[in-house]
Amino acid sequence: MKTHALLLFCSLILSCWSGAGCDSQKSPATQGARPHPSPEALTCVYESKDGQEFVVRFENQSAWLTLPEGTVVLPLVPAASGAKYSANGLIFWTKGQEATLMREGQPDLSLHEKARRPSSPRANPSERE
Repeated sequence: MKTHALLLFCSLILSCWSGAGCDSQKSPATQGARPHPSPEALTCVYESKDGQEFVVRFENQSAWLTLPEGTVVLPLVPAASGAKYSANGLIFWTKGQEATLMREGQPDLSLHEKARRPSSPRANPSERE
């Protein structure tokens, strides 16, 4: 009986360590968040408390963030929780339906997901939607 319990415990530990069957070992992009970085493209609209809207397309481990000054592509980076995208002093961090937009020299902006829809994957990742 002790041998069976030990084998069960060891297999549970190994499955968690390999990421199979244990939520706490999922990648930061999927832990506690909707799985944005997937083979399928996803477009979301986020809104700030003051009514600003931001369209974000998630595809190929990147977030295509549309800002007033243009569209930027942010690669997925490690995060303690949620999905975090960052490059050149710009961070877009999501968890569930909430997101934070952080830009150097500006206050952080809290956002809430207003809408989402699946999108067709781009034939060419550099192609604009």
